[in-house]
This record gives sequence, C-alpha cells and structure tokens, in this order.
Amino acid sequence: MNKYYYITIFCVLQLGFLNAQTFLFAELTGSPNLNTTGWNLTGNAFVGNTNGTANNFNDELILTNPNNFESGGVFWDQPINLNQCNQWIVEFDFRIFDGSIADGLAFCFLDIPPTGFVSGAGIGIPGGSNGLKVVIDTWDNCNGPKPELQIYSGFGYDECVNGIISSSNFNGQYNFIRSNDYRSAKITYDNGNVDFYINNTLYLSAFAPANFTGYMGFTSSTGGETDRHSIKNVKIYTNQAVSDAGPNQTICSGQSVEIGSPNNSDYSYSWSPANGLNNSEISNPTLTLENNSNISDTITYVVETSFVNQLGICPSYDSVMVVVHPFPEIDVSIPPDICEGDSLTLTVSNSNGANISWSNGVIDNTPFVPSAGTTTYTVTVELEGCESSENFTINVLSSENFEIISFSDPTACNINDGTIVIGTLAPNQAYQVSYNNLSATTIQSDSDGLIKIEGLSSGNYSDFVVSAGDCSSNSDESVLLINPDEPIINAGQSQTICDGEEFTLFASNPSNANLSWSNGVINGQSFTPPVGNNNYILTAELNGCISIDSVEIIVNPLPNIDVGSDILVCEGESVTLVASGANNYNWNNNIQNNVSFIPEVGTTTFIVTGELNG
Repeated sequence: MNKYYYITIFCVLQLGFLNAQTFLFAELTGSPNLNTTGWNLTGNAFVGNTNGTANNFNDELILTNPNNFESGGVFWDQPINLNQCNQWIVEFDFRIFDGSIADGLAFCFLDIPPTGFVSGAGIGIPGGSNGLKVVIDTWDNCNGPKPELQIYSGFGYDECVNGIISSSNFNGQYNFIRSNDYRSAKITYDNGNVDFYINNTLYLSAFAPANFTGYMGFTSSTGGETDRHSIKNVKIYTNQAVSDAGPNQTICSGQSVEIGSPNNSDYSYSWSPANGLNNSEISNPTLTLENNSNISDTITYVVETSFVNQLGICPSYDSVMVVVHPFPEIDVSIPPDICEGDSLTLTVSNSNGANISWSNGVIDNTPFVPSAGTTTYTVTVELEGCESSENFTINVLSSENFEIISFSDPTACNINDGTIVIGTLAPNQAYQVSYNNLSATTIQSDSDGLIKIEGLSSGNYSDFVVSAGDCSSNSDESVLLINPDEPIINAGQSQTICDGEEFTLFASNPSNANLSWSNGVINGQSFTPPVGNNNYILTAELNGCISIDSVEIIVNPLPNIDVGSDILVCEGESVTLVASGANNYNWNNNIQNNVSFIPEVGTTTFIVTGELNG
C-alpha cells in the first residue's frame, strides 16, 4: 500500500475516535543526540544536556541557560493550515530549574515565522505576533500566586490583559511545575477548544480559535531571574481515519475483484477513479474492468477516508494498483482441405511468449501428419494467468495412389523427341502436372492412361507432381536429364591455299559444346597445313551426345618458273618472251607471254610472275 498525506492542506480528524491512525506533523526527539532536522533554532536555544535526566546524552533542547535576560525559541519550518486542520495534539516534556524563579516557557502557533524574541515578562514571545499561546508562567507579573497557566489567542502577549484565560497557583496546586525533573505536557486543539494537560491531568481549558496558516513552536525567557528552560520528546500529531485500499490485484479482462478492506461504520469512503467500480462510496467495492488491447493495463485506485462526522476534513489516503491483463488473442492460419499423408504445422502466430497447448498430441509450430477424415483440434493459450481457447477443424482427404515412372537412363540423348511419359492413370482424364516446382499445367491422359509431357528442351527435370480432383497426387524427386539429338556444329567450307600459308579453323558452335579437331588442331588458333589435300575432323560433345563434322584444306605447291637465257637483239628487231612452269603469267612493261614485241634501245629487265593452279 502507498500512503499519501498532505500536511499543509489537510489536517487531523476528531480526537478520541477509535480505529484511527496517528499522523505525525513534526517531532523533536532523538537519542543520544537530539534530531533538529526541520526545526529553526533562534536566540539562546541549543541542543545540550541538563541534570533532569538519568543519562548524559545531548537529547534536550535548552531554550535558555540560567542567566539573566536570555531568550530562545524553536519553530517547525513547515506551515500548517488550521482553517482546514482544525484538530491536533501537541505532546512534550518540559523542565524549568537550576536557578531562581524565571519567566517561563510557551507553546505558540503564530501566523508568521518568528524572527525576534523578547525576554522578561514576554515569555520570549515575539512582540506583535498573532496566534495561539499556551503558557507556563513561573513569574506572575500580575501579582498572582506563582506559577500560572495561561491560554491566549490574538495579537501580542500580556499576562495581565483582559480576556486571557489563566489558572494560578492557589493552594500550591502548581508547585510541582518548577522541578529538577521533567514534566509531561499535552495540548489538544479541537475546532478552537484548547485543553492543557500536565502529567495527564487537565488543568486549563479555553476557546481560543486559530483558523489560519501558521507555524508551531516554543519560546522561553528568563527576564531578571536565572532558571534554565528546556524541552524534549516533542510530538505534534493528529488522529486520522485509517485508509486501506487493500493489496495490489491482478485480473484478466472482464473479471471482477474486490479491493479495499472491511467497512468501518465510523468512516466515510470515496474512491477515484470511479470507472469499473460497482460503488465508489464504500470501503470494499467490486471492480470489473475490460482490456481489449494486446498489452496489460495498470490502473491505480485511491481511496480517501475520513470520519463520518468530519466529512472531507483531514482525510487519509491509500492506493492499490490493479493490473488488467488482456485475454491472449489466438491467430492460427488453417489451410484448406489437405491430402492424406501431407504434413501440417499448426502454430499461434501472435503468442508473445504465452504458454500454448494443443489437443490430440499436437505440438505448436511442429510438423505432423494428420489422420484421414475430419478432426477438431483445440488450442489453449495462457498468458499472465489469462487463458483463451479455440477449436479448429482440419479435413484430410484420402489420396489416389499414383506411381511415377522411374527413369532408367538419366543421361540419354534424344528421348522421344522431347516427350516423356511420367505415369499411367485413368484414360482420357485431365490431370494437373508440375515439375521443377513450377506452376501446374493441365495434361490430358491418352486412351491408354499415359500422362505425357511434350516439348521438353535440354535440361534437368525433377519433383514431378500429379494431381486429379481435390486430392490425388504423388511426387518423384529423381532427376531426369533430357538432351537434344546432338550438339549443333559446323566445321566450315573447304579451302585451297598455297604452301607455307597459315590457316585458322573456327567452327560454329551454337550449342556451346566441347570441341576437338583432329591432327592436333586447336579451334580458333592458326597453323600451317602441309601441301596436298588435308581432311580435318571436328568432334563436338554435349551432355554425352556427340556430333562430328569435317572440312578439307587443299594446299598447292608454289610454281617453278623458267624464262630462259638473256636475249641480245638489234634496234627494231622483235622479241618473244616465253615463261614456263606455271598456269598463268604476268609480265611487267605490259608484255604478254609468248607474244612478240619490239623492245626499246638499251638494256631492259623483264620480270614475270607465275600462278599455278589459280
């Protein structure tokens, strides 16, 4: 439970109620060292030790030493709004001793934090201060018997002023106040009614309202005398109705749970927020909440509790956290009717770490082979204690027994001209056929029931699947290799060249087969063939299929030309030049072989070029 208190806004409940809790506004306690955290010490006030206790600890707040004209004060640094906080209790121990009869000490509730103090007849109370003063006056300046108890509410302080409520030491009834021992004091405030107790005995009462925001503390002074004034075990508190929102709760969407605690007839209750509560004004309402999201929702409910006869005054608070888990959603993809023998995987895709259990021995996200027929599977999903269930029906169709032909020659060439028979079923019926994981095509079985795949090109084929109707299928994972007739090649046209010329054989190879030439020739590389008729054979191999082609290369020898001896003639004589050893001759100077001509005077060189066999 988480308790919430607002000191400066709300205050105490009616005093004396049973079944209440104590809320502490401030305390000035601690041992062996007094804890003054939150208190402002002024004047001669300090933490120390007197002879009024059995220990030697510094657990007392000494307001004045036994010296003339000392004053001191201590005030809680947080304001309290008595316009709303109209009941409270102050308890403290006090000691006045160690010197002559001095002025005394006072509990004050002032509208402003005091900064200056007075000594002597003023009990250390700041001049002009407005508020409540409850005084132990050990020196009565009004000539009454000493000491005197006083209650006063208003501006300033004057023990002799009209309107001050006091009780003097007649018959010695207050002789015990000034003592080496500590005395206990208690002041109760209830809507302006102030009661002053010493040692649990009521000595003085007054109506002294103080309905404003102010500061609580103590003052003291010695005046012309020398007593030591000290206090300890200071507690300023109130009684409140007990708020109990109950333990934190966790529910599933749409469920109900009781929050809060058993009813106390002295209390009034108010819950916020009110959504989901059957009654927000009782101690233990029933809460019902929906959570239609996919994540858990946490809502904090706060109960405000006050006494029935002080509604809304000084309430106490407690809270409870309610976690509302959604019921887990079930998202399962159910396939259409499946065939007998097919594997099936059932899984809840949005499990989010939930616990998943299936009926019929099924394990989530694990393949299994369902039995033929119609079966209902129930899945239960549990998350954070919230459980959802759903039924799913699976229809398993029986399969027709179809056996694919086993291919005995996976590397044959020219299988049925690109047509294969993969099995036999009913004649003249349409079947859905697929292979190589491609989309199925419709193939009609022939009159013998043969299922043929036609028009296949070279390549590997596997994973044959045949189906008819809703469910009749089988598959074969063996590999069938279909090759063409032979690889397509062309060795080229026959050629005639002259002796000594280089030549290159380069075959056409659109099938991208492996090529080899006879006589050590390498495709695409030049070589010098010998004289004569040369036949070169080309062999092409592709996937075990071989093609052969050849080409003839004719190499003619070079001609041996003879033109005879040099000729000497006279000017004007005709000459005939005759060359032999070739088929065709080509002379320079535009002469022709074996044709007469008249040469010019002088020496002329005639050159002939002979060509043999074209």
